[in-house]
Amino acid sequence: MARISRNIWIAAIAAVTLGACSAGENSAAQTAGPSEADATNYLSEVYFDNEEGGVVLGNPDAAVTLIEYASLTCGHCKTFHDEVIPTIKRDYVETGKIKFIFREFPTDPVNIAIIGFTLARCAGPEGYFAALDDFFGNQNEIFSEAREGRALEALQAYGERNGTPKADFETCINSEEQRRAISKSFSAGQADGINSTPSLVLNGEALVTADARTAEGMSAIINAALAETAPLETQE
Repeated sequence: MARISRNIWIAAIAAVTLGACSAGENSAAQTAGPSEADATNYLSEVYFDNEEGGVVLGNPDAAVTLIEYASLTCGHCKTFHDEVIPTIKRDYVETGKIKFIFREFPTDPVNIAIIGFTLARCAGPEGYFAALDDFFGNQNEIFSEAREGRALEALQAYGERNGTPKADFETCINSEEQRRAISKSFSAGQADGINSTPSLVLNGEALVTADARTAEGMSAIINAALAETAPLETQE
């Protein structure tokens, strides 16, 4: 990991000591606006938000906004991504009921998390969430490779699968643009008081109950928020 470490540039992030996942557990302008061409499947509506940080998915005009702060190297984030996110995307994002914002919040091993996020951003808005799916799906294998001293090779392979050929790997992970974007996303988390991952914020309110960690619980929470924001005539 020494070679990768010398190429890591977000000093403010790398210097932060964070428990992987959560304490006491295992541990300018938008670059592309949402398209108006296809309003039936909001999973196609995705853009980088360089003003407030993160990657936005879904209906930009939805009354309910869910923000997830997560790290690619967090085991609990992988579980949430595998078991809860599919329901959120299918029932609420795709249908245009909510806007979903994913914000990068790297945790140990920070170098791998940052490079993983950078390569996902290099895939562009249209490839970003597919890259997250890839990393979380191969998280155990990437960690295994890292323990064997092959972290660089594993990350290069991940990048190649998601649109960054090996020849462009160094250029991608040292990009000033990606550096600033991830730093802004991390700073937004600090401003929101985030100190563990995954952390969820729904319409400005942090979700801290155990229910927010399950698909059923999140569905109930989101349904309640939707009911609160529904026009009065629909509530009668």
